[in-house]
Amino acid sequence: MEIILKNMEQMITPNYKNGSIVNLASSIARRFGLNTSYGWLKELDKDFLDSKNIVLLILDGLGEDVLKENISKTILEKYKRRPITSVFPSSTEAAISSILTGVAPLQHGMIGWSLFIKEVGTLIDVLPFVYTHGGIDFRISDRSFKEFFPVKTIFEGINAKSFAVVPDILRGIPINDSLFSGVRGINYFKRNRGMFQILRKILKKRGEKYVYVYNHLIDKWSHEKGKWHRETTRIVKELIREICLFIKNMEKDTTLIISSDHGFIDVEKYVYMLGNKKELLNLLSVPPFGEGSVRYIHLKNGKEEEFLEYYEKKLEKYSYLYSGKEFIKKGLLGHGVPRKETLEFIGDYVLIAKDRYKLSTRHKKDIETELIGHHGGLTREEMLCPLIVVKK
Repeated sequence: MEIILKNMEQMITPNYKNGSIVNLASSIARRFGLNTSYGWLKELDKDFLDSKNIVLLILDGLGEDVLKENISKTILEKYKRRPITSVFPSSTEAAISSILTGVAPLQHGMIGWSLFIKEVGTLIDVLPFVYTHGGIDFRISDRSFKEFFPVKTIFEGINAKSFAVVPDILRGIPINDSLFSGVRGINYFKRNRGMFQILRKILKKRGEKYVYVYNHLIDKWSHEKGKWHRETTRIVKELIREICLFIKNMEKDTTLIISSDHGFIDVEKYVYMLGNKKELLNLLSVPPFGEGSVRYIHLKNGKEEEFLEYYEKKLEKYSYLYSGKEFIKKGLLGHGVPRKETLEFIGDYVLIAKDRYKLSTRHKKDIETELIGHHGGLTREEMLCPLIVVKK
């Protein structure tokens, strides 16, 4: 686990070498004959080698700290391994894309919730695939998600049958055509119990299988109520109970891996970064985009000095500032050859929110700034993901 000591207050960086969710995905790919450009989690080799079925259960938003508070005296304590790191930004669009492709954000390009798509000259919220301002479905333009993010998935390259089990709210969203390309079928569930019922049926099928299972409820409640709220805790405990029941009757010759895409913090302050009169917008060629933990800055010609003055006066207290080149060198998005579009997204400067602050481009009364819990940053709580490995 790497820790930034220069300029940052001991925040945790992604361990892309051998200790992140990217390496977890790469390990699964390697088990089924597909090598990616990232290393694997070596301690998992013995669990993979002779298991016919590999199941990856991702509990969106379950940080290592929350899991530790809730698994005491359960069977999961026995199977818990070292925590691994998320990617940066530690958010669903970046992390899940890495889990499903086996590469880091530097390669797949989904480096923020909102990104500027230059081909159409507008900001798009990536996962729902809508125009950022107005929330209108971007598909009315007849453009596909895969057109802008033509990623290759693990499902397409492995030598085994692959399946996805996901909540019903994901039915029909544009990203399915891209990130689930190659699966034998996407199976939807409405309740946690239904999730495990579907999984059991899949595991009874013949042949070697990789099954990706995703549950969104911890993330939903952590955003709305906070990660330590009683309703959030109820959901965590309910999922743990269901997982323990599943393990007791799990199909033989199966390895179950449980992890998450990121953890959570409760936000201390939302910083309206544009200023009361939106002074910052006058210096930019496009509005700042990304998400609350990271903002990509594209300047108008000749506005660099004014921008740096604005940062020093209004934003230095709440964020770290890097040039685009410095940001790439830090390796927060991954290593190796970057996707061309990723470099274009990054722009001239990058702002990274400090500690428990979030950088908002909206007004205080917007939905985003009413959320109690958030993620995307480099704090320990956001970055550390649990790793549980159960083999039968």
